[in-house]
Parts: sequence; C-alpha cells; structure tokens
Amino acid sequence: MAPLTVGALYERLKDSLQLELLGSADGLQRILETDDASGPGLVLAGYTGRFVHHRLQVLGETEVSYLKSLGAAERQRNLEAFFSYPIPCVMVTKGQALPDGMEALASKSGIAILVSQLKTQEFYHRLGPFLEDAFAPTTNLHGSLADVYGVGLLFVGRSGIGMKVSSASYSLMIASSASGPFSPLSALTAAPRMIGVSSPGNWYLVSSSRTSISTSSSSSWSSTMS
Repeated sequence: MAPLTVGALYERLKDSLQLELLGSADGLQRILETDDASGPGLVLAGYTGRFVHHRLQVLGETEVSYLKSLGAAERQRNLEAFFSYPIPCVMVTKGQALPDGMEALASKSGIAILVSQLKTQEFYHRLGPFLEDAFAPTTNLHGSLADVYGVGLLFVGRSGIGMKVSSASYSLMIASSASGPFSPLSALTAAPRMIGVSSPGNWYLVSSSRTSISTSSSSSWSSTMS
C-alpha cells in the first residue's frame, strides 16, 4: 500500500469535507501513519506529557474558543509547544477563524491547516470511514469471479493451476428440505452439506456449505482482488 499523504487526503476529501488549505503547503507532503484523528486536549493548555502527536489533530469549537480566551503570550507559548511536534496536519471544523498567530506558527513549522465548514460530529462521520478504508489490510488473490443467480462466487487457487470457469456453464444445486420446493430461502435454512468444485470427471472436496456447485467449461481466466 502506498503511503497516504496529507495532500492525497486533501485532494480526495476537499469536496466532501469542504476543506480550505491554510498554513504551509509544504505540509501536504507529510505522511499519515495512522487512521486515528482526535483533538489535542491538554496540549493546548501546555501539558504535552501524553501527547499522541502522530494522529491527525482536529480542533473543534471548544479548542478554538479556548485558545482565543488565552492571553497573547500564553497562547503563543502553548501553540509553539504544540507545533514543535511532527504532527501530520491540523484540521479545524465549523469554518472557524484561527486564533491570532496560529497560521504563522503552522507555516513556520511546515504544517498544513485544513479548515472544514462541517460541524465537528459530521466531520468525524465523514473522515473516519475514509481513514479506516485507507489503512485497512489488503491482499491479492488469484482466482475467478462469477455471478450465479445473483450470488457472487470467488474460486481461488494458485495462478496457472487450470481453474475453468464460464458463467454459462454453471449448474447450481441448492440444498433444500425433502418436502420443500427449491428457493433461495431453503438454501439458507437447509442443513449444511459437503460440496465440491469439479473439473470434467473429477470432484474436489471444498468445505461444509449449504450449496453445491459443479462447473464444466473449456475457458479459463484469472483475476486479482485487493
């Protein structure tokens, strides 16, 4: 998986999150290391003992109003301590105006500030799924995909082993009760049974399931999923 930069996040979410770039554009090159985003908390009050600086730092109305309530000297001191850490990015919600001196300190430290017009809760609701997806584990599989009566099937195996798949060649046998008619519902409620996947003349045991599938075809292909 390629590293996710602040710039990539900005380009992909600038419309969804209604983002405006402030601070340093150089900060767009910084790499995000985690899918976590949170407020800086007591760091803005000067306590940095348990600061998790590698997270995206989100400032809502509480954080911004607190900074604006401080005297100029104290606010400058606390913000200097905040920006002295290699944080990836600062995000401000509700389109709030930045406290005096904050943008200049961010630019000096090479940190981008992204201001969103969204309320804080909605901002997190949209940002969270994107980060979870971006940092989710991925894998590549060789296999064949098919749609059988609206059910997606994935046949996996080593590349080049000769899996033969054709959407026109499937016969699908649903396990149903002895007295009941064939239906998708009966496949869900029937007792599990052993199934296999066949090449012409040969059955290979796969697993316990509620369906049995046989295939025959002269065509073969492979696909990659991630």
